[in-house]
Amino acid sequence: MLHKVEDKKKQNIVIQQADLTPLIQAVESLPNKVLQTIIGSSNNQKGALGELIGYINLRASYDRIIPLSDIVDFVGIKLPSDKEDGHIDFIEVKTGTRSRLSDDQVGLKKIIKDKHINFIKLKVDTIQDEDTIK
Repeated sequence: MLHKVEDKKKQNIVIQQADLTPLIQAVESLPNKVLQTIIGSSNNQKGALGELIGYINLRASYDRIIPLSDIVDFVGIKLPSDKEDGHIDFIEVKTGTRSRLSDDQVGLKKIIKDKHINFIKLKVDTIQDEDTIK
């Protein structure tokens, strides 16, 4: 991480580099799809960095983290175990002082609050031409 240090004698601000090894190791261990989603979904570096830090922090709390980057950034899934019930969380990472939800995010939040959520299993049958099976 970078730290800002003020030099009182020269009245200059000096940027001092700290050990970035833990952050580099965390980024290297990210699944490529997650990293590409984080990079591709954000228009500014601050937002991308916030999503990256958010993902790293979330990994310990969930069994699965699915990057979406449309309406919300991630879906976190904690599977049920003997000790606790499972749950699914829709996660939006915000940075900065103006971290308001979009209209779509407000709508999604209402759907979740009103418990209008389903699990759908879609089975697709295919027809095989007898001439192609040999």
